Amino acid sequence: MRDWWYLQVEEKHAGSGANLAVLSAIDSKLEDIRHNQGAELRNLKEMLRKVSNETIDGITPQTAAVASSFIANASDAASSVRLGDRVHSNVVCRRCNTRIGLLIGANACPNCGAPLT
Repeated sequence: MRDWWYLQVEEKHAGSGANLAVLSAIDSKLEDIRHNQGAELRNLKEMLRKVSNETIDGITPQTAAVASSFIANASDAASSVRLGDRVHSNVVCRRCNTRIGLLIGANACPNCGAPLT
């Protein structure tokens, strides 16, 4: 699926080969983090800041709405939100990395039982 997505991005954003190299580097860094339990997290954050800043700097009047939406969605997806007792959105378990869009009826990960913070 990742390879398919890279092809889609390449076709839609022809001429931005440097961005594909950055995406590949980010993907590689994510694999390192999965295997090393976060040893490379600081480097990943620096890479994402650079990509984010380049995206923001490249916003034009024609791309403002789409770019803003992507950035807002990415920010929202990065954090779990407690909507009430036993109701959470955008859950990402810190122990097992289970991801759930909307969790109702629990304050713990249904996969491993870790409490949600």
